Amino acid sequence: MYRLNQIIRELEGCEPYKPFRFITRRERIINIISAWGLAFSGICFLLLLMLALWCQYNTPGLKVIWLATALYLLCTLSALVAMFIPSLYGLIKIFGWKKDAITELLLEIDHDEANAKKLSYYSKLELDYAKHWVQLKINRLLVRVSNVFGDKTALMALIGLAYGAIKGLGGPNNLLAMFSKGFYSVEGIVIQVLALLLGVSLGALMLKKMAGYYVYKLELIEAALKIEAIKSEEGAQS
Repeated sequence: MYRLNQIIRELEGCEPYKPFRFITRRERIINIISAWGLAFSGICFLLLLMLALWCQYNTPGLKVIWLATALYLLCTLSALVAMFIPSLYGLIKIFGWKKDAITELLLEIDHDEANAKKLSYYSKLELDYAKHWVQLKINRLLVRVSNVFGDKTALMALIGLAYGAIKGLGGPNNLLAMFSKGFYSVEGIVIQVLALLLGVSLGALMLKKMAGYYVYKLELIEAALKIEAIKSEEGAQS
C-alpha cells in the first residue's frame, strides 16, 4: 500500500556514513586491540566455566586452583582493556577534535543526501506513510529495552561471572569446602543470576542496535521530505 514495500526496500542498502578515510593507523591498532581483548576475555571465561563444570565431578588440585585464578585474571584484564583503551584514546583525541570536524560533517551530509535522493520518486503522502511505520517499529523496539542494560553492562557482567566462577571454585584457600556446595549453594545461585544478567544485557544491546538501524532509515525519510519541501518552496517562488 502506497508503495511502502518499495520504499523500505530502497532503504535496505542505505548505511550511515563511516569516515574510514579519517581512521588513522593508531586508531585501527586500538580497535584491533579492543576487539581481541573482548574476544580473549570471552574465551577465558568459557575455559573458566568448563573448568568449574569439570571440578563438579573431580577433586581439583593446586594446579587447577592456580589455573582458575590465572584465567580469572586474564578474563578481567582483557575485558578492562577492551573497555577503557578506546575510551582513553577518545579522551586524548578530544583536544584535537576541530581539525577535521567541518570536512567530515560535509562528507557526511553529502553521503546522507545521496541516500535521501533515492526516495525522490515517491510522493509526500507515501513518505509520510513509510515514516509512520518505521517510527512505530523503533518505538516497539525501545519499549523492550531497559535503560539499565547495554554493552558496558554486558562486559561488567562478564567480569562478574568470572569472579563468581572463581569464587564458586572456592578460591586459593578454601576451594574444596566452597565447591562441595554445588550449583544450588549461595555461590551457585549468584553465578546463575549473573548469567541471566549477561544474557539480558546482550539481548538489550542487540535490540538497541536494531533500533539504531531503523533510526537512520527514519532520518533518511525525513531528509527526503525536507528536500521535497525545499523543491516545492522554490517552485512556488519561481
